[in-house]
Amino acid sequence: MIYWLCWPLEYKNSWIAKYSSIYISKLKRDFDIKEFWMPFKANSLLRMIFQFVIIPIRLLFHRRTTKIFYDEGRLPILFYPIKNIIFIIHDIRDYALTAKKQSFLQKIYFKIIGISYKKLNKVYKIITPSAFTRDSLIDLWIDKEKIKVIPNVIDQSVYKPLTIDSHLMRRQLFDKYGIKQEDLNKRIILNIWSEEDRKNIITILKALTLLGNYLFIKIWNPIISSNRKKHLDFAKTNALDCVFIDTIFDDEDIVKFYNIADVFIFPSLFEWFGRPPIEAQACGCPVISTNNSWLKEVIWDSAFIIKNPLDEHELYQKINALMSDNSLYDTIVDKWYQNAKRFILDTNLIKWQRLLGK
Repeated sequence: MIYWLCWPLEYKNSWIAKYSSIYISKLKRDFDIKEFWMPFKANSLLRMIFQFVIIPIRLLFHRRTTKIFYDEGRLPILFYPIKNIIFIIHDIRDYALTAKKQSFLQKIYFKIIGISYKKLNKVYKIITPSAFTRDSLIDLWIDKEKIKVIPNVIDQSVYKPLTIDSHLMRRQLFDKYGIKQEDLNKRIILNIWSEEDRKNIITILKALTLLGNYLFIKIWNPIISSNRKKHLDFAKTNALDCVFIDTIFDDEDIVKFYNIADVFIFPSLFEWFGRPPIEAQACGCPVISTNNSWLKEVIWDSAFIIKNPLDEHELYQKINALMSDNSLYDTIVDKWYQNAKRFILDTNLIKWQRLLGK
């Protein structure tokens, strides 16, 4: 049996959790997998007790016969039995071990994190979704022979251009999510995921002040509620046409939003992979993204790149150029296939199957 330990249940439909859920659903055809999603809220005390005490005790009874997967947080590795563990690491952004100015508590925290990373060298294998994360782990004392890159994947039978009339899809989605009908004919700028500072939503809003007749649709929980308030206040002050949707009813609607959007903008300052741009490309929606090395690894030359993600004037110029040049638009859309096929499920599923011994 394979015991696959996942994120808190409340994040099961998040983009990062999709890495586990997609692979698990397919690997279950060949392997006996018991997936376990944390039953408590991410920030609750019960979650911490369960994660650091109950689960390690439970795993002691399976340590010799079960491969154990864990894909959230480094600290638990100090408490878990090492034998037969495959550890999935999406990113290391929260662990600035080389930060020059650290408080006393930060020094203790980073010391524990450092010990945790070193202990990772004893696990069976470490999986990362990107070469960027792999290289960052090697810089943090992880043996490169322990690390294998298995990318995020998309199901291209789901994420694809739809044959439904675009105007009909717009009307259906606008009705379903309470978007003003008078905006039906506006060009749509789409962004999906959180409103953490690193997602850089404010630059999109600043660019909108220069653009004019556009509708900005931002989908997903903000995670940081104070940032949502700032974004709403900015939109109201500048009379911008913006819609913020926290909850999407199903994946089919996500695909429809990708299909009706004129452009998907992802001006993130930091990503360990960046799944939404690939989903947008697979649905035939052109992508404007940043020049950061981790995103370039994912999108290659298949997106329109902004060099300075904090420059709203450059973003405005890129959007304007893309929307006014049909040949440029078609070129960007056409390039998605060559890029997105690197993330086909079956191709990468084989890597997991081999790792697990099939």
